[in-house]
Amino acid sequence: GANQAYTNLVVAVLDAEDASVLFAPYYFNHLMAIQMTGGSDRVVLGPVNKDFLPDIDWLETRLATTKSGDAHIKMVTVVNPCNP
Repeated sequence: GANQAYTNLVVAVLDAEDASVLFAPYYFNHLMAIQMTGGSDRVVLGPVNKDFLPDIDWLETRLATTKSGDAHIKMVTVVNPCNP
């Protein structure tokens, strides 16, 4: 159910030239769905603290500033820290 819905979303939203941010923990299916779009080399693993909370300051900065040659981040995935 939910994994298929996530895959459908990724395939519909991401193109091969788009980047995507994953914050740990994430399901391996999330990474596989992104790889299916051809964007596996554009997956950015965002930093988290010891409680697996995403670094929001890093994310805001990364979304606001794109260096020359960096792929545009089009999608951010956050999973509840107690799941998986």
